[in-house]
Amino acid sequence: MSSLFSFIYYSLPDFFKHPLWKNKPFIPLLRFLFLQLYFLIKPGKKFHLLWLDKIKLEINKGDHELTGNFYFGLNQFNDMSFLLHFLRSSDLFLDVGANMGSYSLLASGIIGSKVLAIEPVLKTFGKLERLIELNHLSNRVQLYNLALGLNNFANENSYFRFSADRNGNDSIVEESYDEISELLRYSSLDHLFDSKTNLSLIKIDVEGSGYDVLKGSTRILNSLEYDPPVFIIEAINFDLTTIMHSFGYEPYTYTPSNRRILTLSDDSIESQNLIWIHSSQLLFVQKRLLTAAYLNLDGTLI
Repeated sequence: MSSLFSFIYYSLPDFFKHPLWKNKPFIPLLRFLFLQLYFLIKPGKKFHLLWLDKIKLEINKGDHELTGNFYFGLNQFNDMSFLLHFLRSSDLFLDVGANMGSYSLLASGIIGSKVLAIEPVLKTFGKLERLIELNHLSNRVQLYNLALGLNNFANENSYFRFSADRNGNDSIVEESYDEISELLRYSSLDHLFDSKTNLSLIKIDVEGSGYDVLKGSTRILNSLEYDPPVFIIEAINFDLTTIMHSFGYEPYTYTPSNRRILTLSDDSIESQNLIWIHSSQLLFVQKRLLTAAYLNLDGTLI
């Protein structure tokens, strides 16, 4: 009963709000019902999907990141569309908190970009690794099984305890955590990469720890070697907004239908995914978005 209530309260509205399906929400709903029936009839069996007519997905029951892509085509429609419109095959994409790899697969499998994908939780990392191998993308995607954060904790002997029972929503926990957890190697972006790493786009989805990740990447943010990268960051808060502003970045949202980026004032920022663009890169980003090739998504060109 509680799972049914949770679905009705938290998930059902998404079927009616998704930008691609607002006028026909029953299509993703039918896909949802089909998948539940599939797992009911074939317990323990994987569901195989050819995503965007190109990427192979193996979906287990509970793989929420992947099931959302089956229901909607692109689960996080605005941000995923931004990635598809902004990146080029010559770019390097950094996926921090890669989870099962939706963004990494789009960047490497659809656009052909090089990818650095970082995922701390071993079970989730194993699924990410499997999907990269399944799609023969190992030559484009470099995988790292570790957690990221502040520079002062980052060295080869640093380990933190992470939850491992939250279906891709895992984070650092106390030693007293009495559910399933594991010790993970801990590093920082500055420790892993130097200022000469030419990153075009960085996605950070680390369950509210984005501020620590950014504090551990000041050398990259201060780099004068290359143009400042664009960021997609989840769970925005005051501290994270402050540090991004200090490096010359402003927050935006993206509307894929007209390929427009919309600026936001600080008082309109909510705890959501936002795109952060350095002031010096705004015209460059806009030009890229407008000149990107169109993609066919369930009969709709985006």
